[in-house]
Amino acid sequence: MAPMIKALIALASNQNFSNQDVLKSIVDALNDFRNAVVDQINDLTAQEAQDVVDHEAYLEQLDTEFAEFGRQIDRATVDLTATNEKIDSMVEFRDQRAADQKQYTAELELENNTYAEETDIYTNTKNEFTRELGISEQALALVQSVDFSNIQV
Repeated sequence: MAPMIKALIALASNQNFSNQDVLKSIVDALNDFRNAVVDQINDLTAQEAQDVVDHEAYLEQLDTEFAEFGRQIDRATVDLTATNEKIDSMVEFRDQRAADQKQYTAELELENNTYAEETDIYTNTKNEFTRELGISEQALALVQSVDFSNIQV
């Protein structure tokens, strides 16, 4: 802007105005314009400096938040790992209990089958002994009813 203002002042000076008050008014107006431009540039420079400070504070806040989020993610990862390990442990425990149940069910079924077989053997044996007892009682009754004292050997 300064070269433009100098050029306008040089042009105005070369025009040989008869009224120097008009020339002074033009120079004053141009100086006011230059001062306004300089003030605006200073204000914008100050605003830029404040914006830089605000932006750096914002970046620092973002860094702090990022670090906190990182810590939260780390804690969540540790919790997730612990939960996954607990789930794996519980799945293993459940599978072991299911295998145990299957084994105990098979053992119980075998015991029930064995009990049924042994009950059948007992019943058959008892029935055979009962039948033989009846025959033995008949034989005893027959032996006791006959007098064998006259038989000589």
